[in-house]
Formats: sequence, structure tokens, C-alpha cells
Amino acid sequence: MTIRCTAKLLKEMGISKTSLADIQDAGFDEWYAHLFFLQRRKCVIFCHVATLYAVVAYDVKREQIKRLDALFSNNLGRRLYEDGFSADTIKGFLEKAGNVVCARTIDKKTLGSINQMIFEFSNNMNVGGYGAEENFKDSEKRLTNGLYQKNGRYIKPAEELTLELRGNISLRAV
Repeated sequence: MTIRCTAKLLKEMGISKTSLADIQDAGFDEWYAHLFFLQRRKCVIFCHVATLYAVVAYDVKREQIKRLDALFSNNLGRRLYEDGFSADTIKGFLEKAGNVVCARTIDKKTLGSINQMIFEFSNNMNVGGYGAEENFKDSEKRLTNGLYQKNGRYIKPAEELTLELRGNISLRAV
């Protein structure tokens, strides 16, 4: 699995751009990761390139960020479970996520989508008057069920991921 990290995230991880793998196209297994701050807390957003399915790690520490593979797997498994994917699907997806390779970003459209998602996530976190946990879950769910533009058409990331997974990992009806 390839995770393309932004310069901001690489700096936090203590990794130089020159030490990254030079991967041009990782296909279905390609994700982007970006560090941002919300309410003075470090957050990392992971975005699947093909489907724009987003996962947010909220209030993370530098030590967690340095173990990006574990941070990614834990939060991806949680998000897939909360979106109603079957246990077999989650297990299969996480097995594929076992070998994480960091690479540099190459697609400005995906970065633009990530910035839009961060804007929406931040706004949703500041509305509602819920406790932090409920507000976080609601805000993150809105990212996976919102409408985003990809290749000239509007998509819902959770639905796109379901369609993509059918070709890569067997899905059971939930």
C-alpha cells in the first residue's frame, strides 16, 4: 500500500523527501496523507485516491505519526466498521494495508479534494454542541457520505469504495 505524504506530514515524521520511494502509479492501493491542526490538536487525514474515501486520525501525538502504518490501519479499520463494512472486508483490506510505503505527492487534484474535506470537517466539528467524540464521528461520517467531484462527476466516497472493493476483495451484504 502506498501512502503519499505531504511535506508538512513528512516534516513531522522526520523524513526527508529524498528518502522516499519513487512510485508513479500505485493503482487501487494509493492513499494520500496530510497533517493539519484543529482546535490546537494534530490531525492526520488519509484519503483514498480512487474513491476519495477519507479517514481522520484526531488528536494524535508525534510518536503515533512516526508509526504511520499503525495509525493508518487502526483508523481505517475503525472507519470501515463504522460505515458498516463486513468483518471479512475489513480484514482483507487491512491485510493489504500491512506493507505501507511512503512516497511523495504527485496529484494536485487529490490535494485539492483533501483541503476541501479538511474545511468541511473543521466546520462540522465546530457545529452541533455535541461532546468531542460524538461530534468527531458525525463529522468524519459526513466526509465519507458527502458529494465530491472526481474525474468530472460527483461521487459519494463510501459508495465508490464499495464498488471498488467488489473488484478487489469479496464483500458481503451488510
